Amino acid sequence: MSETKGENAVVLSLLGGAVVGAGLALLFAPAPGLETRRKLRTWLKDTFEKGRVGIDQKKTQINAAYRAGKEAFQNTREKAGV
Repeated sequence: MSETKGENAVVLSLLGGAVVGAGLALLFAPAPGLETRRKLRTWLKDTFEKGRVGIDQKKTQINAAYRAGKEAFQNTREKAGV
């Protein structure tokens, strides 16, 4: 259990550092604010779209695994005569 807490702390620290680094990069970026916001908006749209597609794929895999497991369970029960 303590390993999980330590791993969570490391992950949260990395994410926090990434957020702070991204914020500083935006503050000190040589591009004008309008251009930076446009690039950020495009990047966020792309990132969220990729995430949505990934989640949809995982959802499909989980549903297929659930159906296969349910079918296997039912087949086993039928063979056992239950």
